Amino acid sequence: MKDPASPYFVPDDQQVLANFLAGALHQDWNLEFNTPELALKAALDAESGSYAEDVLTQLERVAQASPTDDFAVVLHKRFGVYVVFENYGMSAQQWLDHVGHVVREHLGRGPDTHSLPL
Repeated sequence: MKDPASPYFVPDDQQVLANFLAGALHQDWNLEFNTPELALKAALDAESGSYAEDVLTQLERVAQASPTDDFAVVLHKRFGVYVVFENYGMSAQQWLDHVGHVVREHLGRGPDTHSLPL
């Protein structure tokens, strides 16, 4: 049974985003990719159909929310993200916004002007 009070609980309307982030930025992502950006792009390239649109829709919904918990903790526990945002000079919210830019670029909606430093 799913417990909505658990910090690990992922609502149904966030499942695609959770699978995307946890799959792309699992605890060993940096063994395969030099940057989280490359890991995100590879995860998007591996999928087809409306996947990227679904990720973006769910990501925008989460980014607009004001979680009561520390946003970095939410991203780590709920979405399985293993990135130290401060290493890229960003807060967790800024980093999530950057992920949105990466997805939009993948969808052909303009260049990503918020690239993470290598």
